[in-house]
Amino acid sequence: MIAFAVYLLKVSVGLAAFYALYIILFKDYTFIRFNRYYLISGLMISFLIPFVNISLPVSSPNFPMTGFFEPSANGLTADMILPKSAEHGAKISVYAPVLGALYFAGVVITLLRVAVSVRSILRLKGNSETYSHGHLTIIKSKMQQSFSFFNMIFLPEHEVNPFILKHEKVHVEQYHWIDLILVEMACAILWFNPLMIFYRRAIKLQHEYLADAIAVGKDAHVEQYLDCLLNQVAYKNSLRPISPFHSTELKKRIMMITKSKTSGKFSITYLLFLPVLGMLLLGFSNRQASVSVPAVRLTHSVDENIPSILPVIGESITIASDFGYRIHPFYNKRRFHTGVDFTSKEGIPVVSTASGVVTESKSDSLWGNYVIVKHSDLYATSYSHLKSATVEVGDVLAKGQTIGYVGSTGQSTAPHLHYEVHKKGKPVNPKDYLPKAK
Repeated sequence: MIAFAVYLLKVSVGLAAFYALYIILFKDYTFIRFNRYYLISGLMISFLIPFVNISLPVSSPNFPMTGFFEPSANGLTADMILPKSAEHGAKISVYAPVLGALYFAGVVITLLRVAVSVRSILRLKGNSETYSHGHLTIIKSKMQQSFSFFNMIFLPEHEVNPFILKHEKVHVEQYHWIDLILVEMACAILWFNPLMIFYRRAIKLQHEYLADAIAVGKDAHVEQYLDCLLNQVAYKNSLRPISPFHSTELKKRIMMITKSKTSGKFSITYLLFLPVLGMLLLGFSNRQASVSVPAVRLTHSVDENIPSILPVIGESITIASDFGYRIHPFYNKRRFHTGVDFTSKEGIPVVSTASGVVTESKSDSLWGNYVIVKHSDLYATSYSHLKSATVEVGDVLAKGQTIGYVGSTGQSTAPHLHYEVHKKGKPVNPKDYLPKAK
């Protein structure tokens, strides 16, 4: 649940960045198609960026080995300086089901509102006269306002101004209903974010600008179209997701119809989309750092098939939970912990602590993404809660070879690596197989 909450936060920040650029620069441009594609692209990209994997070459810092696993000069041990992340994780796990239930209740309620509107539209269609007009379906309803939904155009029973039909045909022929479905799904997922109200309004406004521009055309009289538009002011419609002829943004539509065309030279400002995209990719993508494992100077020679190096390479690595009995962060009961938990930043490389062969590379609800490596008939190691694995069953590994990246999959409250060493098929304390720095 924590990982999903972080994902939603990243999506929200992405949408805010794209919307801010739209409000500052693009909203008053007459490049209506550009604005439509920009807003829809920003919506989809914001949801996809957190899933993108990019590799960046970075230098691996030297890990401060001295005093990490052994008593230091001031008498502190690793156990005495461990962070309280396990304790915090237990507290978070108590509230996570409640918050999760509230979130999904909001999603269901939002989707039900849309479903009720769709049902009302279909019932209106069933109680009205239907005509075919080429690839369009014209429905004469008792409602006073015109609107379109999918390939259906709903018109009042009385005689309708040709401008209205032309306007609604644009919505259908340019598949504006696809945009509306996408934004309604986004609103359901991000129902708690008030920004979605403005983002949806901006997309629908661009639809109206585009339909107005095509309906007016080059030969039509703007005054006649504006009269038609003003005659619809008294009619309102609360159904969704539809494209109504009248909207609350009527003043903005009139201003856009009568506005002088934006100079073509301003179209270059849309290239600012690229640096915004680049910053989001660097800040929120599922980054995988490509690093070389530094050689650790040990006090004794080590057999390549015996686990003997750190499984995580990076900065700010600590042990959140040791080998042995502990209070389980999810079940709040005393249970035996068969490995060691290393806390680290998400995306930090995880390496095989000895040469061997991958015997398992799977994912389940308990361990998340995990890898098991057999080093010999005597030793095997496991690496759990990975964000992703880079090896498959049967791969032959060298000591220090990257097998995946630190994550928070499965039963996990924060990014960390659960590392186990098995000797003769039984778990043993991994600390006995970690390097002692000179």
